[in-house]
Amino acid sequence: MISAIPHFKEHPKPNVCRRNDKEKEVMNCEANGYVTIKWEKYQSSSNSWIRPSHRAMNITSPKLIFSVITEEDEGVYRCVATNDDGSVISDNATITVYGPPIITDVSDATTVKEGDKAYFTCTVSNDVDSTYPVNISWYNDKGIQLKSDAATDMSELLIDPVSISDDGVYTCRAYNHPESIAEQQISLTVECMYTYCPIISTAASSSNPFKVGGNAIIIFCSASGQPTPMVQWYTGGRPVYPDPNKNQQFIANIPNDTPHNTTYTCKAWNSVGHKSKSITVVVQP
Repeated sequence: MISAIPHFKEHPKPNVCRRNDKEKEVMNCEANGYVTIKWEKYQSSSNSWIRPSHRAMNITSPKLIFSVITEEDEGVYRCVATNDDGSVISDNATITVYGPPIITDVSDATTVKEGDKAYFTCTVSNDVDSTYPVNISWYNDKGIQLKSDAATDMSELLIDPVSISDDGVYTCRAYNHPESIAEQQISLTVECMYTYCPIISTAASSSNPFKVGGNAIIIFCSASGQPTPMVQWYTGGRPVYPDPNKNQQFIANIPNDTPHNTTYTCKAWNSVGHKSKSITVVVQP
């Protein structure tokens, strides 16, 4: 009788897996004929091959699938194919697990005067594997990338000099893989140094909360600046009225026929700057 020890038609291949992926097929091996398959993982502490973790859903299947991937599943694997004539061992293949970097420190919200400097820092740690170095990028609230640093654990952003248009939210975005991103936002408030910068205040006709069916609710927004700013009330990202008001005071009439809890934002702008301020109107039964 001719011996028919199995041979592999497909050996396991190295794979890179994202941490916490569920029901993830990470490796595959295929041998000829009627064989049984067993997956093994190398344990360096004992210099031996052991059973993969309990998250491996079926270690006797050609497909190695994990219920969920964690850092503990990183390592070297192989499969063993056996039939009545003997066993054969596949090539080794490595599973690498990656996860998003962790932003460990970021600058606090900052207020500076127009014309001064604004300085932000963002520090990260690569908590999984240095195989994938961290890149850090900075974005403004318009989604424009301002700066990008590769293979680093700390990045700085300097705005010098600061102008009114720099007022807003800045995002530190760190990633070690296109699908593995961490980010944190920092607010920059720019104090106007010139009389033409808009300054606004908001108020309601009486104290919140209001009663359904009571007196009409009127909210006020006053703005000053040079040139005279345009003023508009917004709610839910949409203007309350079709056109902004050219006057320095803008009044909105709010319905109070049904209970609701609504935030209104007054925005004032001119050719050199913009400001906004919100007020929440509560109408109770």
